[in-house]
Amino acid sequence: MTNEHEFDKESIYKIRVRGSISSDMDDWFEGFNVEPLSQNEIMITGPIADQAALHGFLAMLSNLGLTLIQVERQVNN
Repeated sequence: MTNEHEFDKESIYKIRVRGSISSDMDDWFEGFNVEPLSQNEIMITGPIADQAALHGFLAMLSNLGLTLIQVERQVNN
C-alpha cells in the first residue's frame, strides 16, 4: 500500500506528450529534460514538488496544446 504522504513531497516524473515544443518555450521547461521521441512525441522528465505542482504542470502542458499520453512517477526504493 502506498503511503499518501509520499505524494506530498518532491518526486521525479516522466511525462509523455504528443505535440511539439518550440525553442522559445525552453524557459517553461527549465530544470526538466525534454527528449524528442518518434511520431511527434516528447518525454519530459524532472522533479515536481508535490501533487498540487503536478496538476499545475499538467495544466500548463494542456494550455500549450500538448496531448497527455502518460504520467509516471519514479519510485525510489
